[in-house]
This record gives sequence, structure tokens and C-alpha cells, in this order.
Amino acid sequence: MNRWIARHSTRPEPDIESARIPGVPDPVALVLARRGFAPASAARFLEPSPSDLSHWSDIPGMEDAARLIAEAAAAGARILVWGDFDADGLTASAILHGAVERAGGACSVHIPDRMGDGYGLGVSAVEVAKVARADLLVTVDCGISACDGIAALEAAGIRTVVTDHHEPGGELPAASAVVDPCMHGRDAPWSFLSGSGTALMLGRALDAISGSPPECDSALALACVGTICDVVPLSGDNRTIARLGLEALRRGSVPGLSALASRAGFDIEEASGTDVSFRIGPRLNSCGRIATASPALDLLLSGKFEEAVGPASELEAHNDARRLLDRKVFDEASRMAASCADDPAVVLASPSWHKGVIGIAASRLASELDKPVILCAVDPDGGARGSARGVPGLNLFEILSSMSDMLGNFGGHAGAAGLEFRFDSFGSLKDRFCGEVAARSGDREQAGAILLDGRLRRSDLTQDLVEAISRMEPFGEGNEEPVWITGNSHLLDWSRVGGGEHLSCRFSIDGGRFQAIGFGMGRMERPAHGPLDLAYCLRLDTFRGRRELRLHLRDIRPARSTDGRA
Repeated sequence: MNRWIARHSTRPEPDIESARIPGVPDPVALVLARRGFAPASAARFLEPSPSDLSHWSDIPGMEDAARLIAEAAAAGARILVWGDFDADGLTASAILHGAVERAGGACSVHIPDRMGDGYGLGVSAVEVAKVARADLLVTVDCGISACDGIAALEAAGIRTVVTDHHEPGGELPAASAVVDPCMHGRDAPWSFLSGSGTALMLGRALDAISGSPPECDSALALACVGTICDVVPLSGDNRTIARLGLEALRRGSVPGLSALASRAGFDIEEASGTDVSFRIGPRLNSCGRIATASPALDLLLSGKFEEAVGPASELEAHNDARRLLDRKVFDEASRMAASCADDPAVVLASPSWHKGVIGIAASRLASELDKPVILCAVDPDGGARGSARGVPGLNLFEILSSMSDMLGNFGGHAGAAGLEFRFDSFGSLKDRFCGEVAARSGDREQAGAILLDGRLRRSDLTQDLVEAISRMEPFGEGNEEPVWITGNSHLLDWSRVGGGEHLSCRFSIDGGRFQAIGFGMGRMERPAHGPLDLAYCLRLDTFRGRRELRLHLRDIRPARSTDGRA
């Protein structure tokens, strides 16, 4: 059974009188106070404004990068944006493409092929740049570890600008300009910008230096999608980008994403952070996972809804195919993971796994097992590409850095990384990774726990409260959706849906009846009769054309006494 603990149990419990915010229900005000917000800063958090965003000149290297691009555009030079095939890299590419065109530059975009090119930028970029007749190559969401590729481009007379947000290695690329917010500490509001957030700032700098009219709405909406999908902390500038960008997205500022939402069966005007994470993101990622990312880029660059209908349909088809491949890898990996039950981490490999979907399966498995997971696809030539997914309290990038002598290439963040190595070293790599995880496991005080934000009574369960909670959106890393506990609940109906993967339930809570859904909880046994405690998120769902209150379950347990915080 999962442990249930207060999310911020190490902090003193705030006093409701000092935590109150005008116009905000007490449960939400208390959540914000527990997360360290004073009432004034909480009010700014709930309603961020464009002026809250840092100025682009605050970020080291940004002015140099923007001036190089502006000068190239003014001189009629050809500019090649080198992006990445995930949602963050694609949206970053579209943002910078738009900014260069506003500055009057001739711009094209290259998205590497996951199957043929692998991760990042290598020496083969020289030939790509020559075919594009590029005079200047600008990376987005990649390049900080591409020392060989950047050196080759500069040696070939092609100037380079690197913009990235991944952790740098021991050596920086010798580009004409380098921008990477994470190189400069962790205390600035811009420290955790995504690739698309960094591109947004670069676009603003380019607008200012070149004197071109800024395009705020579409760039913000694109950066919102990249920021949420890349699971960077939603604090500081990322909070502002995600919140204001979500509003811009709802206004239909990116025709391609409006078309994608329509094809996926939801209204862009009501898009939530969850829709971005679980509907938009997977579809943008799908074609780059199993084919090329060209349809996704075409979609994002479409100027009209009608132009995007075709690419949106392509992405939907790719996403359907991706689901099948993902299910195959996940099911096989789940069975194989049984042999790792006593290991601190799961490291598995197979020649039959599609390298484009191993990251999705690794993420699901890490969440289910509450362990770091590396899944590896093995090539016929003996090479292996792995996708690593972590758990809170462990830094994957630090672990892989300590193992760099075993790896041909690697990169990523604390929670997700990619790696390449020779498969004949798989056994040694597995042992080393598990050893490094075991040595660091003491950092995980909240491992496997349901983290609770507050207790709600029957009288709190109202649409007004849900609307107040929604002001905290979008949710994600560093701004988790509040998880509530309610006791004195009695089960009325219990059924499995979605092929047995999910639960659909109905509960009586102090005389009121509430629908509940438990995604991924289909394996849970029906609880015994008697009062229950429910851990859940509270949402308004649209069902058969009606909006109704629904509990999104996280766990269920027999009722017990607990303090007011949990």
C-alpha cells in the first residue's frame, strides 16, 4: 500500500488568517502558502502578466546571438535553424523561423531524423548546411555538447550560434555565440527555460535589435507547448510562459495546433495543460518517433487552419501507429522487469524494440515501478541507444556523467536522458548504473508516496473551488496539480473500463454523490465495505456535453484519523 504524506511536511503549517487571498477559496490559499507563497506573490502567481517575464538581455550570450542573426539577416545571408524532433525542439524551431523571417532573413529549418541521424548535431551537419547553402547555422534545443559538429561547421566557413537548455559537458562548443540558461546557476527566473523558452527569448531579442514588429501570441503559445511537454519546472519565467501561452493557444494563435486539436477531438478554446501534455505533445512527437518530423514542422509553420488539416491527419495516423509500438515495448519490458524486482533500477535491452518509442515506455515503467529505468534498442551492428527516465530525488544526468567513460554519447536532464553505447558492455553498464542509483537512494525521502496538499470536506466540493484550482494551471514539474484527501467516503459503484486499465466509480461523501475515475488503477482490488479515504485531484470534466465535477483518483485506503494537512 502506498504511503500518504503531506507534500510539504517539513514546512510549518501556515495560519489561514495570514494565508488568505481576496477572491480565493481557503483550500487553494493554503496550498499556495504551503508551497512558499506569501499572499502578494501568490496573487501574482495566479495572474501573471507579460511584464513578469525576464528581459532577454538578462541571459548571458543572448545579445551576441541576436546581433549575429540580425546582421546575417540584414546582409541577405542564408540562415539554417537546426532543431530537434521532439515537441520542444519543433516548437523552438517554429519560433525562431518566425523571428528570422520577421527580421527579413532567408530562413530554412532542418530537423534531424531520429533513425538515421540520432541525437544532436554531428559532423554530417556540414553537408546538410552546404546543401541548404547556409551561411549561418543556429541550433535550438540542442548543440551544447556538439563540439565536433560545431568545430567542423566553423572550419567550413559556416558561422554557428548554439542555443540550448541541456546540461553542458566538460567542454563548450567553439561557436560564434552560445546561449544556454542552465550554464549560469539555478537562481534566476530564466535558469530552467526549455529549448522553446530560450528560442522565445532569442526571438524577442532579434525583434528588438532588428526593429521588426514582435509576434507575441503565436510565439508564446508555441513556447507554452514546448515548455509543458519538456517537463521543465513550471516556476519563474516558465510559469509566465506556460500560463500566458496557454491563453494564447486558446485564442487560436497557432492555426496548426488548432487543427491538431480538432483532429484529436477537443476544442482548442478549452485546452488545458493536461491537453497539452497528453494530447498535443504525443501527436507532435509521434512522427519524429517512427518516421520523420516533417509533418509536425509543416503543421506548426502553417499560416492557416486549412493548410494544417493535412499535416494534422498525418500526425494522427502516426500517433495511432506509435501507440501500437509503445504498447508492445511496454508489455515486453514489464514482463522482463520482473527479473529486476530486487534491483534499485531497471536496465533492459532488446533488438526488437523500436528506438523511437523506448522513451515513452521507460517513462511509464519508471512511474509504475517508482525506479529509474533505462530501455535500450539494440542495432544489428552492435550499437545500442537507450532512453533513461528517472524518479524524484535522483539526478539522471549526474549519474550518466559519472559513467561517461562507458558511453559513446549522452545528454539530457535530471529526469530524462538519452545515451548511446556498445551493446557488448551492457552488463557492465547495468551494474554500474544500479550501483550509482543505490548510492544516491538516500535522497529519496518521499519515494513511492502519495503527496497530499490538503483536506477537503463535502461542502468544499464545488465548481467554484475547481475554478479557483484552475487558476493555478498549467500543472507540471514544480507546479503539481493539488492532490486532496477526503474521508468518510462510501463506495457505491465500482467498474473497470478501458480494457480493464482504468476504474470508474461512484462514492457517497456525507450524503453527496460523486463520480470518480482512476486512470491506470484497473489492477486495484475493490475495497472492503466501510468508510474510505480518497486521494484525488478535483476537476470539471465534459461528459456527454455536460460539465460535471469529477474526482480523479490517485489512491484509496480504509479510513483512518489524520491531521488537517493530510
